[in-house]
Amino acid sequence: MPLARMFEVVETLVSGLRGMTQQHDLFTDLLRAVDYMKAFASQRKNSENHLRLRLEEAEVSLSTARGG
Repeated sequence: MPLARMFEVVETLVSGLRGMTQQHDLFTDLLRAVDYMKAFASQRKNSENHLRLRLEEAEVSLSTARGG
């Protein structure tokens, strides 16, 4: 294999490896974003459940105060 062709192959290989590294980094960032979104959604659900429980307690309290 001529030396010039060998350098071309090596440059192509290095370029491909850099591209794979960038894709890996992007994929890792996307996974991290998904984890944050899952945590946010879970916290929102917990907050909604807590508020729903407080509303039910307030409704029972109001009903009791009105005499039933």
